[in-house]
Amino acid sequence: MLSAALRHTRDARTLLVERGGCVASPDQSWHLAGFGLECLRKACLFERWADRESQARSKKAPKDAADLRMALGHTLEETDLLDLFLSLDAHAWRYRLQLNETADVVGEWHPEARYARTGTHQEPKVRRLVDFVEKNVEVVTALLWADGRLLDPEI
Repeated sequence: MLSAALRHTRDARTLLVERGGCVASPDQSWHLAGFGLECLRKACLFERWADRESQARSKKAPKDAADLRMALGHTLEETDLLDLFLSLDAHAWRYRLQLNETADVVGEWHPEARYARTGTHQEPKVRRLVDFVEKNVEVVTALLWADGRLLDPEI
């Protein structure tokens, strides 16, 4: 999930700039930055705890914690469930502290942003969200590394 957070955040930053005749796309940037933050939040879950909770959550449990993290946060209801998991996870609090410094724009993002009409989000607001997500991705990545939890070879 951390590699997805890094990729979405990098892509969101790229979409804010006109390049080679391509127009900037604040709306797509907004969408990716928000999902970058959701992926970052999922990366904070402690895998074994998430796996146990996933089995209690549904009749047909995901194969493993990675499946659960992929599913969480893609609807508003699942975003609430992710908030609950993060609040109960004994390890996630260390990383979540970095996310409590919420900017007002973070509260405006929701998973359905991908369906917004072009021109919905203006560049200054999107830039604030991208800056916020980038900062948190950097901090949480460093903390996960310091805790020996970076197991993804792509990072």
